[in-house]
Amino acid sequence: MVLSVYWKALIMTLLILGAWALLSSTFESQRNAHTLEQIDSIITQENAINAYLDYVESTGNEARFCTVLQEHIELQNEKLFSLLESLEETRYNTLDNQYQLARQRFQSANAQLYFSLKRYELKCPRNELRQPILYFYSDNEGCIDCGVQAQVLDQLRETCSHKLQIFAFPIEGGIVPIELLVKDYNILTAPTLVIDENKYEGVQSPSALNGVLACGEPTNA
Repeated sequence: MVLSVYWKALIMTLLILGAWALLSSTFESQRNAHTLEQIDSIITQENAINAYLDYVESTGNEARFCTVLQEHIELQNEKLFSLLESLEETRYNTLDNQYQLARQRFQSANAQLYFSLKRYELKCPRNELRQPILYFYSDNEGCIDCGVQAQVLDQLRETCSHKLQIFAFPIEGGIVPIELLVKDYNILTAPTLVIDENKYEGVQSPSALNGVLACGEPTNA
């Protein structure tokens, strides 16, 4: 009789754990799907605004072109930044891991944002946006230098006298826009930085980057 009670308790525990696992899996799947939908929405908006900008550019209305592009860049940057936490949650979800898919789409959207920023630099004489820095790293856990360079860049972003925007792109992963950038800049090692179309291979120290970027006194922004 005592054994029967124990078995019943065990069965009830297993049923509860199974139900909890099912509910957790369903919840995580819905959250991951929502994250993917948000990233896809950003990509769709990017494509739509680029079509509109092509039209405005054809009319020769430079002021309108620059205004729309600047507003678009700022909005897309805000949206992508807000998704970073959700992306990290997807990374550590062991029940329904869609991290690789979400990460690839996020990186594609981030690459599109970089292209928009460079387009603004080329077309708009008064550049009031952040200075872009391409940071190519390796997903290989053995790339210790990549982690060191990331820390230097994070520190520099906080202390530089003008605004910087760091685009961190893995040199592996099969993400087409990033593969094209890797090819364009002939990226052979990680870490590698590209600043103002100049390539810097290996870990760059804070003092070296301060000289390249002319950061000067720290900013409060």
